[in-house]
Amino acid sequence: LVLWLVIAADERPGPPARVWLAFILGAASISLLGLARAPFAAILAVPGNPWMTQGLRSVFGVAAPEEIVKVLVIIAVSVRRRTFADPMDTVVYGAAAGLGFAAYENLAYLVQHSDMWRSLAALRSVLTVPFHGALGIIAGAYIAIARAGTALGAHRHHRDWARISSWSLALFAPVALHAAFDFPLLTLQKHPDLGPTTRMLLGASSL
Repeated sequence: LVLWLVIAADERPGPPARVWLAFILGAASISLLGLARAPFAAILAVPGNPWMTQGLRSVFGVAAPEEIVKVLVIIAVSVRRRTFADPMDTVVYGAAAGLGFAAYENLAYLVQHSDMWRSLAALRSVLTVPFHGALGIIAGAYIAIARAGTALGAHRHHRDWARISSWSLALFAPVALHAAFDFPLLTLQKHPDLGPTTRMLLGASSL
């Protein structure tokens, strides 16, 4: 449903085969998470500082590896673009990659927690699925802006800087948002003995 809503917003839809390819590769990209996490393995803990450790794990243990593999999928699917292709195509591929990733991740969670799969599925359908899709859309939009240059608003006198910053934001913006979403939830999971006020604040900040 989320993917259909994104496609329906495109006035000139791209090839459906590419959209499904992005979705399938997004799901398959989970198999690359081990490789994406490897470079960050040495910086995931700060002895004696559990809050800093949780922050590092949120950024480099979860957010960065997941967004790296999704961005690679978006680039791979959109690298051979049609002549005069609509920049919106890359946004749709981003949504498809993010939702494919979320679909596979959801199946894994539901299999692991089969005793509570109904409530877990309902919760993830309104939080995690749209969130992964939105992060893919953001990455796809910045990639499209970086490629289109002045056509999408980058000032012509600063187009080189605009292109570099857009390519950077294609990864860093989703990573920052993902980490901000995960940090409170992972903290709640790691510290079940927190007071009710702290738990409420953490949950609210994640939302």
